[in-house]
Amino acid sequence: MTERDMERELRAAQDRNRALQDALRARTTLSLNSQFLLDSLDVEDTVVLPRAEATYRPPGFVSRLLPKGLFRTLEQRLAELRAFNDTMTGVEVTRAEILLHADVERQVLSERWLEWADAYVQQRLSRTNPKDLGNPLLTYLRIYDELLPWLDELAYGDPENRRIDSVHRQILGSVVEYIPWRLYHATWSSWVSPTPGGNATFAPDILLSPQLVEVCRHHLDLYRFYSAAALDLVLDQTTPAPGVSDHDARVELQSLANDIEEVRPFLVRAMRPERFMIMLGEHLHAAPIWILLRGHLALVFAGSERQLLEGMQRQHYPYQLMIGFDGLLRHPLFHWRTAAQLPAPALGANLTVVRAIHTKLLAAFARIDVAAILREPRAANEQEIEPLAQANALLAEADGEDDTSDGRDPKLGSLRLSPRMSQLLTRLERDFDCRVRAGKGSEISIYRPGGRIFTLGRHKRNDRIRWPHVRQILRTLTIDEADWVASIWQRS
Repeated sequence: MTERDMERELRAAQDRNRALQDALRARTTLSLNSQFLLDSLDVEDTVVLPRAEATYRPPGFVSRLLPKGLFRTLEQRLAELRAFNDTMTGVEVTRAEILLHADVERQVLSERWLEWADAYVQQRLSRTNPKDLGNPLLTYLRIYDELLPWLDELAYGDPENRRIDSVHRQILGSVVEYIPWRLYHATWSSWVSPTPGGNATFAPDILLSPQLVEVCRHHLDLYRFYSAAALDLVLDQTTPAPGVSDHDARVELQSLANDIEEVRPFLVRAMRPERFMIMLGEHLHAAPIWILLRGHLALVFAGSERQLLEGMQRQHYPYQLMIGFDGLLRHPLFHWRTAAQLPAPALGANLTVVRAIHTKLLAAFARIDVAAILREPRAANEQEIEPLAQANALLAEADGEDDTSDGRDPKLGSLRLSPRMSQLLTRLERDFDCRVRAGKGSEISIYRPGGRIFTLGRHKRNDRIRWPHVRQILRTLTIDEADWVASIWQRS
């Protein structure tokens, strides 16, 4: 095939993908701007609706495209997606986004889908196609064009009518981001070199025709693959925590992340990024911002305090990362790539960053009169505090024990923000007719007529249950949050 024929193939592939790419550009902007609602997405006053079984049936060609095992796994993931969406039926979409922010089941399902997506890409790359002509970009575009359009429509709706009335994107949003990223790194990523400013240039030894350059730049602008290097750049400029093994770093990061998530509801109103700026290196400063992406806290970075303040005014920063629920740093567009996948001392540098932010946030929390907030139900609205978090802290305060055996940070003071498992189970049994029984090993099974069984892991004899986990339990058992909060106040 001549170069002209190759360019004709590329133009055809580009035309086939144009509608999908335009839709994905809107979705990428959504992630970058930390917004859940765009003017182009009609989500106002919409509620989550159940979908017909046919919605979750893969296109006919997929059973011929994939090995039986991989196809069956896809069917299982789709069945889980349908069941997950059905549990949110009737809930306003914007409310559902908030409810699922720290949802454990959502995180588990997302991870399962990513595992499937990884196996799918690996299997498709293993099957060569003569039409690719040995060109990695043609391989990328061929696989890109197979399932991604269907998955994107399942996640975000018809490209012609982006009406969001499901929670599919809470699960599949990761998949339609991950597949292109995984393909890119397996095919033509060697053509591209990231720059310190967060852009990309083509390697000097790569000779590309104008048509190839156009296609490459279009996908680079759409997915910003090169932005993933922000994680490496930040960690490289941060001094690692000394004398901490990778295992101990992971344990401490999880503990710090738990603290941050626990105090978050009490700090939202007081959160002004300029008050929480930290210096991580001579040319690296950071500040936290609360967002609802795939972690509970975003960090924005700049080379100096002045640049950081200017960025706050313009809402534009050289780098932005997230602290995940596990304490690991990741880029908001590439949340599957963390310090845990990078060579040492990445985890030590990650720990340095989270320790510094944790110290700032806990110091701010110590200045809040939490006891006064717990005395008055209306304080939750006045202080913009999540009512469930307020009720959780109130229930915890009813516990007469005073110890830190649960690993609670001493900086939280004498106040407890999470009840022990025994308190929670007692309330569920007494006030909401729940049945509690021992499960496998150390697990506890909770059941309520009309709801599903919730399996609660028990890592210690009487763990404390944080408010996002309580939300997960209530949703599974079909207990209205308002009823739960009211019951806590009535008996306190």
